[in-house]
Amino acid sequence: MVSCVGSWELEFKQEASKDVLVGLVVKDLLHGSSYDLRPPGREDVFAFDLVAADEFDNDVYRLSVDISIEGPDEAEVAQDMAMLLFDEAVIEAQELVSRGVELGERPTSEVDFVEVVEDVERWDLVVPDWLAPDGAVVPFGFRPRCRESGEFWPENHLLDAHGRVVLVPDNDQFLLFGIPAPSEHKTELPVS
Repeated sequence: MVSCVGSWELEFKQEASKDVLVGLVVKDLLHGSSYDLRPPGREDVFAFDLVAADEFDNDVYRLSVDISIEGPDEAEVAQDMAMLLFDEAVIEAQELVSRGVELGERPTSEVDFVEVVEDVERWDLVVPDWLAPDGAVVPFGFRPRCRESGEFWPENHLLDAHGRVVLVPDNDQFLLFGIPAPSEHKTELPVS
């Protein structure tokens, strides 16, 4: 058994707000996840631990994924499995987005982002990392709020009504989308 670390970048060109929405859902699916994957017809297992971060630059949503892999000393098989894992995450994200609903919008001038304590964090709220205030722990240690009222936006009751609520920057406004909760992780991938 060997242990290795790799980094990948996935890019989503923004032609519409839904393109960034898909990228944010992929981030949510991958960040902090662990997969024990077995190539078909084999007994050995590859363990993947993933950490994802994002940025937006020149109309491109960029997702950086760091992967720690433990398993047999077969770099090509591990890389193929990682690529299939990414492909499946994109397919699942697209499917979740297709079942989503738009929940509202606000001008960016009406929203700010504040650091929050752990008991106020919401794992079901997906917000781009680059919107976090200085010192906030990403992805859950901050939340958007209305500048005028000081109340969180989206409100907890809206978060409770959906599997995930995703905030998408779109020019001079923020859009909110509700999507179903993601499915459980798979343990086998079709690696050739």
